[in-house]
Amino acid sequence: MGLLGGIIGGVASAVGGIGSGIAGRRAARRNARILDNAEKRAQNWYDQEYYSDFTQRSDAQAALNQARQILDERYKRSAGSAAVTGATDESVAQQKAANNQVIADVTSNIAERADAYKEQVRSDYENQMAAIDQARMGINDQRAQNVATAAGGLASAGQALGGGISDKILSGTRIGKKLGV
Repeated sequence: MGLLGGIIGGVASAVGGIGSGIAGRRAARRNARILDNAEKRAQNWYDQEYYSDFTQRSDAQAALNQARQILDERYKRSAGSAAVTGATDESVAQQKAANNQVIADVTSNIAERADAYKEQVRSDYENQMAAIDQARMGINDQRAQNVATAAGGLASAGQALGGGISDKILSGTRIGKKLGV
């Protein structure tokens, strides 16, 4: 019964190692699909955010509209007081030029914020890609571990089978005679 038990144990160990390898491959494929989807989502987010027109964002538009409203009111007051006081058209034109400069400054500030925002988007994207790469390396490490486990199971099965075959069994065979048993 010892020989038969050793053989059965060895075969069971080999089958277990192979089954573990198959399950590991399936899990690795599922994980790879999850990472592929995460990479696509990150790429889509990056493309949308990085290449979008920052001046069309609602906060930028609100800042520009508010500045225009304030400046329009200021211009109307200037034009009204100029008509009452008899100011020259030149002073009204200067007020208009000053208003245009304020709008240019607001737009410039929005552009600076856009650059900072794009840099943050790029940094976040690189961090996401690094995390995905790390996860993929983890999957590869797990695959290597699964292969090693399966190989170890096969090796122990072979050892059990080899150990179960005694010299007495081989002594009457041609193999035994060739091996000098």
